[in-house]
Amino acid sequence: MKLVILEGPVDLQFFKWFVLKQLNGQDIFKKILKENKELISMFKNLLGKNPEMARVDFLSLSDEVLVLLSVGGKDNFEKVAEGIRGLVDALSKREQNIRSIVFVGDKDAEHNILKAKNIAEENLSKIKMKINVCSIICNDYLEDVVLELVESIKTFAEKAHIQKDLKVLENLLKIVEETYSDDDRMYKRKLSIVHAILGPGCYRELFENLFKLFDDPDQIVQSSDVLNAFSRLLKE
Repeated sequence: MKLVILEGPVDLQFFKWFVLKQLNGQDIFKKILKENKELISMFKNLLGKNPEMARVDFLSLSDEVLVLLSVGGKDNFEKVAEGIRGLVDALSKREQNIRSIVFVGDKDAEHNILKAKNIAEENLSKIKMKINVCSIICNDYLEDVVLELVESIKTFAEKAHIQKDLKVLENLLKIVEETYSDDDRMYKRKLSIVHAILGPGCYRELFENLFKLFDDPDQIVQSSDVLNAFSRLLKE
């Protein structure tokens, strides 16, 4: 079992659909809900008195369970790290073991993530089982990773039906850049435009549609250092 700890639910949806559409993962949440519902609560309870802030999903990748857990904010990374030893012990009693833990977040959460990583490593050093704890920090924000992929579509996507959308996107993004050039939240404005054009429903629709546009996972990892690092960690 591998555990990926993320900041928010949008981050969870992004990495979930990357695994499903590009790495041939399988969604097993309903199976877990039916056969082992308590497992969901065990991960949510890492947030202590606020389990409702957590979102958890279960995927199967190469016959291994991948758990995606969003914690509702960068300040909660440390809280999760403090409780990770108890979770590992509880899972071990069920003959379920976590082999690796990955903290993933934006650049502005780097301090929180590195502190959480140190806390987790210290707590887990007291057990016999070896658990690899690591982190992936976006150069700026997750939104920028999405925008990098959108830019890459222009190179890789030859599907005629997307060309019109890409043209509209290009024009709208240019207008936003010119109009809000001094806005330090430009990345959020741009993502909202991408969301409206490529997946006007929920973020699930956006990310599902986005990753379907790439024919080969190598195209993705060539376009994103974050997804390149994430892919490598999943294969270890």
